[in-house]
Amino acid sequence: MQEAIITSTVDLTDGGCNACGLMEDTVYTLAINGVDIPVDRLTVKHIVSAIAIRNGYKQELVMDMMDEYVRYCKAARTVSFHEEYDQLTYSDNGNTVTTKNKIADLEDLFATVNQVLTKVFQLEAVHFVVS
Repeated sequence: MQEAIITSTVDLTDGGCNACGLMEDTVYTLAINGVDIPVDRLTVKHIVSAIAIRNGYKQELVMDMMDEYVRYCKAARTVSFHEEYDQLTYSDNGNTVTTKNKIADLEDLFATVNQVLTKVFQLEAVHFVVS
């Protein structure tokens, strides 16, 4: 089982005008096997994407007439990712996982990420450590 250490950094930036105050921006870093991967937010979409790409998947945007979605490819394996508001659907030829993107409880978030990684991407589960 891989271990991923999640750290966060908070940057305070000036809003740019006299009426705007300081704005807080949190940046997360996912460290896997000594490689630091920046992650915009702690959501299913962002964490799964970072881990899949780190494990050799290539990401491409597919645009059809009525729909657009992201396709992840690695050798002969293909996973499609559809996003509708806060609902995400990951699927390959036989497995599908549908979930919310934003999950407040970190344990539930990490369990959902691992479900997507193992069931759809056929990757090993990741042990997440928040520091």
